[in-house]
Amino acid sequence: MRFFRPPRTLTSGHFSFWLSWPQLITWGSVFYTFSLLMTPLEAELGMSRAESSLAFSLALLAEGVMAYAVGRWIDAGHERRVMTLGSIWVGLGLLGHSSVTSVMGFYAVWIWLGLGLAATLYTPAFAVVTRRFPQDFRRAIITLTFLGGLASTVFIPLFAWWMELWGWRQALVAVAALQLLVCAPLHAWLLRGADGRQARLMAMNASTATDAMYSTNSTSSTNATYATEATGATERTVGKGKAVASNAISAPDSAPGPSPGPAPIAASSEPSSSPRSVPAPLPTRESVGVHLRQRPFWLLAVFMVLMMAVTSALPAHMIALLQESGLSPVWVIAIPAAIGVIQVVGRGVLFVFERYWNVHTANRWIPGFIPLGLLALLVGGFHPTGALVFVLLYGLGNGMLTIVKGTALAQYVSRDHVGQLNGLLGMPIALARAAAPLCVGLLWSPTAGYHMALLGLLVASLLATAALWAAQHQALQSPQASP
Repeated sequence: MRFFRPPRTLTSGHFSFWLSWPQLITWGSVFYTFSLLMTPLEAELGMSRAESSLAFSLALLAEGVMAYAVGRWIDAGHERRVMTLGSIWVGLGLLGHSSVTSVMGFYAVWIWLGLGLAATLYTPAFAVVTRRFPQDFRRAIITLTFLGGLASTVFIPLFAWWMELWGWRQALVAVAALQLLVCAPLHAWLLRGADGRQARLMAMNASTATDAMYSTNSTSSTNATYATEATGATERTVGKGKAVASNAISAPDSAPGPSPGPAPIAASSEPSSSPRSVPAPLPTRESVGVHLRQRPFWLLAVFMVLMMAVTSALPAHMIALLQESGLSPVWVIAIPAAIGVIQVVGRGVLFVFERYWNVHTANRWIPGFIPLGLLALLVGGFHPTGALVFVLLYGLGNGMLTIVKGTALAQYVSRDHVGQLNGLLGMPIALARAAAPLCVGLLWSPTAGYHMALLGLLVASLLATAALWAAQHQALQSPQASP
């Protein structure tokens, strides 16, 4: 049972493996089961397709409303509380969903579920691994998404089987049990100690700031701690300078925090010519507002909003789109189910080979798979071959794109504030995700089919890719950019 050791001793790979199980269950039991529930709920509650679709849009909006608060709580070190209670919240929502008897109750339960998704899906999980493994967060995020990428492959057939076996109400009780008996306990076990580490980090920073304040006053009693009289024991002064410098370097490691923070500036270990030389203080942590005044954040916001709109619009219309391409009914069902596997293949390729690639080059070209897939579908004239090329490119691109979206803010804006920055984008992303499927439906026509909608999605994906390129260029040209 060595694998079940205390979470503080888990490697990034083991930690991400365990955290990916709640991702698989939550994406599968909530996000991908909605399309299966639409038909029986429309029949039972007397809803039209537009009325039933509104529930999903409300859930996405609720997720966006809650995203910033969740990001702030995670940045403050409350990740265990947030994600554990989030799983309980989602489980209770699914139980409530199993008892829905009215349209308003249906809408209310999906708003409830949307609030819970903000605390349990990829965005908070990415923030957690970024803060816990600042030197290896990208590979940790790739590992995290392996199982999550299989959510549609696992839960679409599983939930359909449960619905056929027990009915949709009892099937919802089953997935609620998975949330309450698997996801919540896993979060509670895996994320132990987060609050304590953050408290120690804050105490360390406060202590450092206090030391820095006192060290600037030559008459302060603190100077007696760091220096001796000019005629006194110089050797003892140098020794203390070394000790303080060593503490300044080792303190963050001895009390590991969930985010890297600015690198401490240690005092020189060489003897100083001044008897009152003191170790340089740690720089104070920047406010999140600093990054909101810089262009890379806003360019990445454009990239994420537009690309999330594109990747949210396609799944809702994938079946109808493939039917128009002339594929047989078997392929029309099999291809969307296979997208999850194709996504995982893409992430596996990234995980294995990215150590040989320049990470910024990979980030630059991965989003291009999406417009290339759309172009294949348009140029192919909805021929089955074009549809298969589209699904392959879209699956690979969307699988790897999840990694780019999950790491771009940390790489090009700020690791310290990744939770809050993601939270700030929660509402615009939620609005884009909610509006995109409706816009594609409005652009569909009996004569032209999805042609105009696909052109619009192609333009949006190209603009998103250009925004990422511009953000990356500006961030890497900045004097603060990491090599």
